Amino acid sequence: MKTKILVLMLTLCVAFSISSCSPKIYGLRGNYETTNSTETDSSYDEVWSRVIDFFATANIPIATLDKESGLIVASKISFDESKVSIENKEGVILNPNAWFVLPFQEYLDGGRAECSFNVRIRKNSNGKTFIGINLGNIIGYKNILTLDSFTLRKTLIKQQVPAACYSTGVFEKELLSLFK
Repeated sequence: MKTKILVLMLTLCVAFSISSCSPKIYGLRGNYETTNSTETDSSYDEVWSRVIDFFATANIPIATLDKESGLIVASKISFDESKVSIENKEGVILNPNAWFVLPFQEYLDGGRAECSFNVRIRKNSNGKTFIGINLGNIIGYKNILTLDSFTLRKTLIKQQVPAACYSTGVFEKELLSLFK
């Protein structure tokens, strides 16, 4: 009987210890307005050239390039910590110039993101040129600070754990600002 009580108490202590160490994850709190299309008076060829130049300057590899249909596709691109930011506990993004954001999580220290996207360009009947951006399949990978059980110091572990990740609208704004 004493052994059963001891095992039960030990199990409860271990369960409590494990659950108290898990970080609390918050939802995205900031408001990130994303405009993903615009029209311009610039010619189709001029828009096409500017978009290609933007991709080259941003070092974004192009998977599909079809000028006749107006489609430029970049598939599964990885963005490092310079383009990915996190929110603080109050929902304020730490790097307002980041293209992607991870929601606040205790012990989170940045991360990276992967996504695919396409840009569609077409000549409209009103004589203007349309530019549309579609981001998809955004996956974040978070960097977690953990406590080293031997030294009791926080250590950064770059985990490849998928996490919720969202567009901040900065990428879309930068590309579309070329045509305003």
